[in-house]
Amino acid sequence: MYKIRLLLLAIIAIYISACQVQTESLKIVPVNLREDSPVKLSEIAGEINKISLELTDESLIGTIMRVIYTGDYLIIYDSNGPKVLIFDSQGKFIRQIGRKGQGPGEYIIIGDIAFDCSENIIFISTSGNKILCYNIDGVFLHEYKIYPPEYIYFQDGYLCLLSTRYGIKSENGFLNQTMLYRMDKKCNPVDSFLVKSVLIDNPFVGSTFPRKDFVSQVSSQTFFYYPVLTPEPIVRDTLYELKGSDMIPFLKLRFSDEGATTGNNNKTKNLLNIWRSEKFVFANYQNRDGNFYFIHDLKTGRNANMKDGFIDDINQIQNRINIRPFNFNTEMFYYLHTNMKPDALEEPNPTLYIGELKK
Repeated sequence: MYKIRLLLLAIIAIYISACQVQTESLKIVPVNLREDSPVKLSEIAGEINKISLELTDESLIGTIMRVIYTGDYLIIYDSNGPKVLIFDSQGKFIRQIGRKGQGPGEYIIIGDIAFDCSENIIFISTSGNKILCYNIDGVFLHEYKIYPPEYIYFQDGYLCLLSTRYGIKSENGFLNQTMLYRMDKKCNPVDSFLVKSVLIDNPFVGSTFPRKDFVSQVSSQTFFYYPVLTPEPIVRDTLYELKGSDMIPFLKLRFSDEGATTGNNNKTKNLLNIWRSEKFVFANYQNRDGNFYFIHDLKTGRNANMKDGFIDDINQIQNRINIRPFNFNTEMFYYLHTNMKPDALEEPNPTLYIGELKK
């Protein structure tokens, strides 16, 4: 009996110790909403490469939703059209991938794009729950029927797809459920797991965010954040590390007005993105005062909260800028700015700026 009691005490001690380790490993970072302390790009980045995107009748760009940089090519998803355009690394226009239409290999709406750098294949998620595949020369290869695609990216040779089902009837209302699927290159599911399940009152309530930077690749680690923009009294504020089918809390943002809600019991802000590099964690949120960006230095512990973005003291851009990560290399980032000349007769394509974060 004494041995059994000792064994039970040992098991309890191990359990408590494991819980303490898991709790202590979750980094909690305060966000001061009343602060506006802009950060200069020179503080977080080195040299920035400036690429002027060639303007032709075919390459006119409206709103850029995703940029993929392969080293040799720039693959750009423009929601105006929509269309997918390829430029070389100097900004010279090469071709459009696919075209608008309802035939094989054609698209009406584009959700997202991804790139398999090992085989130079472009994946386009589109309406009708389809994934279209093209090679870098613009040749249509395959069309696959798949789950409703919201966000796609490549990791370790697999195509990963985020998909949300809206208005699933439950005992207490309706559920919006988001799943993450890992698929082979023929879009056959390999595994999947539940990312989020949100209880709502109205089956038709759903919201998405166009700037989808949900996955961060840092060396061999993968980090994930998925926003919930539907009305609810809490803010989903945690960046997770993905390990197989497990989501392990890595970092929580503690806002200075945490728990504050409106009269409708809705949250007072929307946290849109959290992503990280080796040295930094970035976040983007909106509240009644506007659009804000936050940065945390994982090595020094420094925090900065800023309205409207970073100061580009390297290229001397007057307006504040918003940097976005490349989804398979978050040590690199990009932003866009339209440089108008005083004597220009028409607005040029935006200039693309590509930089690398300090480590």
